[in-house]
Amino acid sequence: MKFLIRLSVALCGLLTVGGAVAVAQLPCDIYASAGTPCVAAHSTTRALFAAYDGSLYEVQRASDKTTLNIGLLAAGGYANAAAQDSFCAGTSCTIIRIYDQSSYHNDLTVEGAGGNGPADAPASATALPVEAGGHKVYGILIDVTHTGYRIDISKGVAKNGQPEGAYMVTSGTHANQYCCFDYGNAEANNDDNGAGHMDAINFSTSCWFSSNGPCYGNGPWVQADMENGLFQSNEGFSLNSGNTGWPDPFVTAVLKNNGQNEMALRAGNAQSGGLTTEYVGGEPNGYSPMRQEGSIVLGTGGDNSGWGTGAFFEGVMTSGYPADATENSVQANIVSVGYSTSVSTCSSTNPIVPYISVAGVWSAAGETSVTVASGTAVDLGPQPLSGGSWSWTGPNGFTSTAREIDNIALSAGANVYTATYNDSGCTYKETFTITVSGTPSFTVAPSASTLSVTQGSSATDTISVKDAGGFTGSVTLAASGLPSGVTATFGTNPTTGSSIVTFAASSTTATGTSTVTIKGSSGSLTASTTIALTVIAKVTTGFTLAPSASTLTVKQGASGTDTIAVTDIGGFTGSVAFTVSGQPSGVTASFSPTSSATSSVLTLTASSTATTGAFTVTVTGTSGSTTASTSFTLDVTTSVVGSACTVDYTISPQNSSQFGANITIKNGGTTTLSNWVLTWAFANGQTVGSSWNGTVAQSGANVTVSEQSGQTWENIPAGGSYSGFGFNGTWNGTTNSVPAAFSLNGTACTVN
Repeated sequence: MKFLIRLSVALCGLLTVGGAVAVAQLPCDIYASAGTPCVAAHSTTRALFAAYDGSLYEVQRASDKTTLNIGLLAAGGYANAAAQDSFCAGTSCTIIRIYDQSSYHNDLTVEGAGGNGPADAPASATALPVEAGGHKVYGILIDVTHTGYRIDISKGVAKNGQPEGAYMVTSGTHANQYCCFDYGNAEANNDDNGAGHMDAINFSTSCWFSSNGPCYGNGPWVQADMENGLFQSNEGFSLNSGNTGWPDPFVTAVLKNNGQNEMALRAGNAQSGGLTTEYVGGEPNGYSPMRQEGSIVLGTGGDNSGWGTGAFFEGVMTSGYPADATENSVQANIVSVGYSTSVSTCSSTNPIVPYISVAGVWSAAGETSVTVASGTAVDLGPQPLSGGSWSWTGPNGFTSTAREIDNIALSAGANVYTATYNDSGCTYKETFTITVSGTPSFTVAPSASTLSVTQGSSATDTISVKDAGGFTGSVTLAASGLPSGVTATFGTNPTTGSSIVTFAASSTTATGTSTVTIKGSSGSLTASTTIALTVIAKVTTGFTLAPSASTLTVKQGASGTDTIAVTDIGGFTGSVAFTVSGQPSGVTASFSPTSSATSSVLTLTASSTATTGAFTVTVTGTSGSTTASTSFTLDVTTSVVGSACTVDYTISPQNSSQFGANITIKNGGTTTLSNWVLTWAFANGQTVGSSWNGTVAQSGANVTVSEQSGQTWENIPAGGSYSGFGFNGTWNGTTNSVPAAFSLNGTACTVN
């Protein structure tokens, strides 16, 4: 079995091996080790798992519409920008897909039409060249209206109040005040579904709640787009005078939310230093619990609001609420990348041509590894022969500045010598591996060092067996350290090459991360490796109901409304039909609409003889075989009669944002009223739009209605009434209560 690998790289100012910075763990490895694994990992610059060796993104060139996947220089390393440059030479290219590096494969493609915009366009593939790890790479520049990416139906992403975290590396030099440059959790239907249906990082100079409170400095700020607002705190505006924004060329933006009662915003310079906590505390009023839908958006708002500008280099979303210490470790890894706007002019093609001499015979060009018997003379003589300078490192502290090193020192096993070639400020490396035959052995390794399995399901990993020193036998594999309720089965056992291991978790297996050891045995020889196995909770599909008000008061002869909200669980998307029970005699009920996937307004109307008192009313929702119910208190009160004036206020019709109202004014006095004036105050932010048979003025919550000049038919006779006035208005979609008090010509009226 062949196991020696050529490692080569071009860099300028930062030494790397195989295109990967020498870091044991990359961001998603760090999150997984802490029990909050990545469920999405997107980047056009580098791998976010140490073991990742797939494509980062897909480009399409304008000249012939052909496409190319852009991969890595090496596993766990940096993007192969040279492949893109070659493919796009002489034409233009756009990025049409951003691959998810996690096992959930939540790839982002160009976003379709939404509630606030047409289908988006792809971003230029070449507009944002930068350096990472000493390599030229490309970021994504969102600077054209309606440029964005999305996956509507994802896997593993938080929904309906589940905890999650996210970060992205962006730029403080590419931001504006418009909505909305976002990355994170959004609506599955590309529309504005209301408070808490988003949980995304926003990076912009928009101070959304400036009319309520301050934003400090000039921004741009790391904010939470949780729909219908960009939040710097639970108040919307900033509570932190030290948060003046992050104008740095590269910025780490962090958002996390436990989905119930706590969120945090953190930020830092992605080139140096740590993270600063800008806010940690409760969620805004009306956003607890969260109602995330699990879509992933990049570059626009949840309803495809596409006027924000921004830059994106990398970002992830996690399952669970990450600890600050975990995020601090991720920030340290990001800083180690060495993001820079200065793009190297060094060639991405390594000019070193390797040669090896064994017992005086030189190999063909390109040979970097060989296995020899003990005592064999080996020389290393890479080219070019002239230009630049050379240096070497090797076993036991070996160093040299010669181009060719002869009769090198070798010991049993693998001997690694590294040549460094410097030319015109550019540094290139080549690694030579000389293996001296000894006792045969082998190694075992997983294809993925981190793996997630859902309760009641299974997940697979591939275990590879590789020889070391001429091993040719078969290896028997076994797993230990499994959590209770998880079993491991090997497809081929024993094996001489690889075997697929299947981890099956019962429905009652405890969630969390365990270190599973895979041990290979062949006679007296053994080798082992580990896998971080995370068991995640299974989400049951269904829905819940909740009233907007837990108590509703209705007078005899009047009506009241309550909004019943539908919240999905585990991706439920059906329509719910509503019924009501428990109302007293004389009270009738109606729903508008009668069935809905989101909410319905329940109107309860009490007759003049309805039974008074407090009653528990139950609303039941049905969708197929799935049901849910909720309850609230209905308080039917006695209608007061006999005052100088009485006002009947009736709401009809009503939808989620608009309503109609008719008002009857009863004159209980002994004199006809002319040029009358009726006043009241709204309690829930309602506004009057159009009206009829009366002159209306509104200032804030206060409303004044006057008899129209010269319209004597609007006079109210003694002991009689006037029912010609009405209006159309707007309400907040949650509570539309009847005004508590009316005055006619300054005299308080009874309200029905």
